[in-house]
Amino acid sequence: MAMKPGLQRPLRRLRMLAAALTVGTLLSLGDIASAEAQTNTTSPAQTNNNPKLWLEAAFEPDSPYVQSQGVYTLRLYQAISVRDLQFHAPAALLADIRPIGADRITEATRHGHRYRVTERRYAVFPVASGELALSGAHVTGLAALPGPSQALRIAAPSTPFAVRPIPPAAGTSAWLPARTLTLSETWSPDPSEARPGEALRRTIRIEAHGLTAAQLPALAPEGTGFSAHPEAPRLGNRFDDAWNVGTREQTWLIVPTRPGPLTLPALQVHWWDVRAHQPRTANLSARALTVVAAATDAAPPIEPTGSSTLSATTPPPAPDAPPAHTPRIYKATTTAALSALALTAAVAALGYFLRQRRRRTATLRQLKTACRHNDPHAARDALLRWSVERWPANPPRCLGELGRRMADAALQTAVAELERHLYGPDASTWDSHALHIGRNSLKSASTRRDDDLPPLYSNQGATASLKHFGLNSKHML
Repeated sequence: MAMKPGLQRPLRRLRMLAAALTVGTLLSLGDIASAEAQTNTTSPAQTNNNPKLWLEAAFEPDSPYVQSQGVYTLRLYQAISVRDLQFHAPAALLADIRPIGADRITEATRHGHRYRVTERRYAVFPVASGELALSGAHVTGLAALPGPSQALRIAAPSTPFAVRPIPPAAGTSAWLPARTLTLSETWSPDPSEARPGEALRRTIRIEAHGLTAAQLPALAPEGTGFSAHPEAPRLGNRFDDAWNVGTREQTWLIVPTRPGPLTLPALQVHWWDVRAHQPRTANLSARALTVVAAATDAAPPIEPTGSSTLSATTPPPAPDAPPAHTPRIYKATTTAALSALALTAAVAALGYFLRQRRRRTATLRQLKTACRHNDPHAARDALLRWSVERWPANPPRCLGELGRRMADAALQTAVAELERHLYGPDASTWDSHALHIGRNSLKSASTRRDDDLPPLYSNQGATASLKHFGLNSKHML
């Protein structure tokens, strides 16, 4: 793939450092006390015939795609003992950096000397294309020398690399840069036993190497002849060696509404293969079901016998009726306690709502200012801040995911245009007019959510609880 001239200069600089971006800070026994000031980009053999401590930094791949994962590795080579060893992560303004698992300890021979090697790895997710530098990584500890231990600090040199933009061949679908992505499904019970009105559980699973669970899209079955009711999605992240594996599982209750043939349409997820540099598609094939009509033969009525016969004019006793001797004071105390609890919850909810509304109002003012000044970066920051305030438990990690949560089509288009301007190959001037107009719809936070569909079963828990105390809804008035 041809790179822009602006992206080639960082790549040449990386090749000048080394093929694996290997850089180091060298220490000998006689100069540990001045370690903080010593930093260079040469090999150990070139500067010190017998270095006792040195630090190596590496990054792969050499040019990642925007929003894809890279791996930054620090390796400390030590020929002397170091106590209280601590690794400190690098920093970057436009990247999300997370530690990967526990440290790995091995041994290695370099330039004829045996070293204990302690390795710490970090997952790096760039959020913008262009040149990005990871800086500030270092290790600290106490070097065990004859006499008092000496504090040391070894700094890793800055590691620059180029971040690729979204390629034009990726199309207009959600941007999912991954090493692998799979789509699968499970059913319970067997869908061949479908009957009208009886729910089938269909679980759809997306698994991607090199993406987080928050980046994976929601998939919804669509079609006629059935209704679909979602359960809460299950998101998970784990590391397979150095690569984050994000998973999203969504269970749907599929309820056929009529007998006869039923077809569930195919599902597709378009993604970008970061190793082959080409688009790919994960598929779930369409599934044809045959819904069998429920049996209509009714069971014969049971004839009442002798002592069990009840008079037609005498209603049976209500099993949930309260005892006749329930004291009135017990009912009054229970009602007062429930009312106080409800009032406390209402006041707390109102206070939380007012605080959240003030925060969102301030963020929307910042978005308005960014649109007036036609500042795309400030607009992106304001939108992401608003999304954190709107969904504190599971905020969108990028503009693409935020756009998919919006129900307003014009606002979806405006967010997509902003994302293409920031991360796509098009460098034209951004027009903030559409986002400025769509900003008003953010005030009502009218969004698409997984639980917008009606629940399959109603909850009778509140009514049962009131009956347990000998109450009904009129006691709460």
